[in-house]
Amino acid sequence: MASYLALTPPGGPESSNRPIRFIRDGFSFLAFLFPVLWLAFNRLWLPAVLALVLQAASAEMSRIPGLLPAGLALGLALSLLTALEGRNLLARTLQLKGWRLEGVINADSVESAEEIYAGQSASAATTQMPAPDWGKAETNAQTGTVRRDAPAIGLFPYDGGRR
Repeated sequence: MASYLALTPPGGPESSNRPIRFIRDGFSFLAFLFPVLWLAFNRLWLPAVLALVLQAASAEMSRIPGLLPAGLALGLALSLLTALEGRNLLARTLQLKGWRLEGVINADSVESAEEIYAGQSASAATTQMPAPDWGKAETNAQTGTVRRDAPAIGLFPYDGGRR
């Protein structure tokens, strides 16, 4: 089962004609094979230029006698980094442009992630859970002591004293 990041466009999906984007969080085989093209296709221009420079450096290092393993390692590292973190970079870039991360959905496919997200947003709009008031305190007027009805960790409450 894969994880999908649900990103809404700036101003919400209703204000613009752009749909909600679901980005799969995981390894991208195409990004592993063609890192520069994958980055350019996803409009990540600066990382694409940087990857192109690193691929050229890798190719030049491979031509120099004795540096073939270093050149291959650099090319493999670039491909692995793009394949493993390219989608995360895409999500972060969209967030910098104003897109909002609505949540992470575990699903088998993009279609089921869309259905789960639609079901969650519909149920969230209809049911509102009241938040507990954890800071509520009672003061005894005669003794001046404060009693908090909050949960305690172990034997002692959060304020450090005994009840």
